[in-house]
Amino acid sequence: MILLPFRSVTSKAYFDSAILHKVWPGLCGIVDAVQDDKAWGKSMREFLNWGGQKLLAGLCCLSAFGYATEALASKFEPGIGVGAEYTDNATLSSGNKKSDTITTTYIGAKISHDAGPLKAEANTSFTAQRYTRGTFSNQNYFNLNTLLDWEMVKDQFHWTMRDIFNQRPVTSTDVNTPNNVQNSNIFTLGGNWVVPVSAKTQFSVLPEYRRFYYQKQNINNRQYSLAVNWLYHMYRLTSVGLSANYRQVNYDAQSLADTRFSTLQLNINGKRARSTYALNMGVTNVGRNAGKNTNGFSGNLYWLLNMSGKSTLQTSISTSLTDASSGSLNANIVSNAGDFNNVQISAGVIRNKLFRLAYLRKDGTLNSRIWTEYRQVLYDSSPTNNRKISTLGINFNYPVTTFLSSGLYVNYFRDRLTELFRTDKRLAAGVNFSYQHSRKLRSTLNISYRQKVSTSAIQEYTEGSIFYNLVYGFGRISRPTRSGISRSGL
Repeated sequence: MILLPFRSVTSKAYFDSAILHKVWPGLCGIVDAVQDDKAWGKSMREFLNWGGQKLLAGLCCLSAFGYATEALASKFEPGIGVGAEYTDNATLSSGNKKSDTITTTYIGAKISHDAGPLKAEANTSFTAQRYTRGTFSNQNYFNLNTLLDWEMVKDQFHWTMRDIFNQRPVTSTDVNTPNNVQNSNIFTLGGNWVVPVSAKTQFSVLPEYRRFYYQKQNINNRQYSLAVNWLYHMYRLTSVGLSANYRQVNYDAQSLADTRFSTLQLNINGKRARSTYALNMGVTNVGRNAGKNTNGFSGNLYWLLNMSGKSTLQTSISTSLTDASSGSLNANIVSNAGDFNNVQISAGVIRNKLFRLAYLRKDGTLNSRIWTEYRQVLYDSSPTNNRKISTLGINFNYPVTTFLSSGLYVNYFRDRLTELFRTDKRLAAGVNFSYQHSRKLRSTLNISYRQKVSTSAIQEYTEGSIFYNLVYGFGRISRPTRSGISRSGL
């Protein structure tokens, strides 16, 4: 196995380019570009200097390169692509529009490994964007989503490591331009100890460490948690259980009060001929180093109904007392948790309420997805962020020929800041066409229109754009600064 080493010189941590030239020559250009980008490199050095992230870096490189050999029975798929986008309003401003053409180069990889006690999945990409008319400076974006699971003791103890490095808005209500984008990283390391008591009963203990990093916000934090679960299989397809969870949130900034969450819940899970459901109900206690304690109900209901062999209906209802960082992690790993980019990340405690309904249909002629979401978020330490969010989305994909497919999408978003008496409404609509030139080479053309209407006139804008990209292998090209638009129509 090939490990990609890191060296530390004073406060710097960087890739060994010589080793990279031996491992994958095509990656060296990217590493050189990253090292030349001082702003991006600074955030990555901060990220890599953490003890846990040094472990992550070794494991991720092990996943991305060491398992590329056939001897380890791994699947490795690299990707490379280029793209160009014309926009008539690059700054997303209400007046004095500036048009620009953004060129994009992309390189990425996907790896999966499932042999013996180790399972690994990793997606990574590096995207470089150039604004040809100088509206913004050149932008470089690195993304990583990796999951490693090591079965240390068969059927009894697992180690799990996950890392998610991506971009998210600094201020969720401001326009999505490079000035409002920051790198963020979520690192988790935990264990799962399963203790079978009988054929129908088992206990499990799950310790976990989390590390949250934000490039521009001073709310970096470490979290330590311990969960104990009891599960009883009442029937073949029905189980009940109890769970207790304790989580400590320690902020790096001494000005922010550390917080403790304790949750006790009843859990019911079941399957029927055409449906699956999960119900969790309980209470959460929140303790603070500064401030009063809080108690409240927490729970969620998830129901999946197979309406036919081609269509499904998903329903999710939840309410919780948590912190915004943990809510962001949950949205990254749970498909029915909704879009958390619309929620302002901050320190403190939030009450997060969500209702989500989604209809999906896949057949030989038309694939469709229709969803609606309502979310209410209440902030204890910054009530000016309190908001009610409503979302409606419609996506259709139609295969025109064997190699050509088309798509149509419409997304509507309404955000009401209740304490500021401000309402934002956003509409994104577009069509796209995708052509499969060969088994691995494909191109996509996307034509889109976006509009934002707000009670704050400075926030309003309209934008029309045309985006074309060509990708070989794994991945797709998109602009992180245009969250809310689905480039593929999915």
